[in-house]
Amino acid sequence: VWLTYSFVNDCKDIPNIVSKNYIVATGTAIGWNTVEDETEPRGFEFQPDDGEKIDLSVLPCPPVHQGDRFEVIYLPNSGIGAIIQILDDSE
Repeated sequence: VWLTYSFVNDCKDIPNIVSKNYIVATGTAIGWNTVEDETEPRGFEFQPDDGEKIDLSVLPCPPVHQGDRFEVIYLPNSGIGAIIQILDDSE
C-alpha cells in the first residue's frame, strides 16, 4: 500500500518537474532526523510559515532538529526537495 501511494505521488510530480513548478517556502522543522550521514535522504515534518505541515524528504541534508528554520524547495505531491538555506533565529 505504501509503495503504491508513494509511486502515485511521484508520478503526479512528473508534470511539475517538466514545467519546473517547484514550491519554495520558509518555515520550521516540526519533526527531526539527526542521522549523521549527510549523503542519505533525510525525512522530517516541516511547517511552512504560511501553510500546513508537510513531510519532506531532502538530500543532501545536515542533521535536522525540532525548531530549526529553513528555506526549502520541494515538489508539491511527493515532498522531495532540498534545503536552500538554513536560517538563524535573527531572520
